[in-house]
Amino acid sequence: MAISEKLEYNSVRGDTMLRVDYTEFKGEAGKYCAAAENGEVVFIAAPKINLVILTENEYAEMLKAKHNADYLKKLNKARAQLDAGQGQIHELIEV
Repeated sequence: MAISEKLEYNSVRGDTMLRVDYTEFKGEAGKYCAAAENGEVVFIAAPKINLVILTENEYAEMLKAKHNADYLKKLNKARAQLDAGQGQIHELIEV
């Protein structure tokens, strides 16, 4: 079966991804790694756990987005505390 026949819609990402079973992936790993290099997300249905192949850059972008979301959450919490009057005033000390 050609790679294009394995595309399926992913409602989480809102686009398509390649879906293959683990046995097929083992036999054609190079083909699916090349597809990942070309921007495809490869979903591997394995017996005990499902896997996803994406490029290192895509992985780094995901980690950065998570870090940014965590930081924004922290900033929003701090802003809510200030708005609730829970801040403290300190004088600057010259050094």
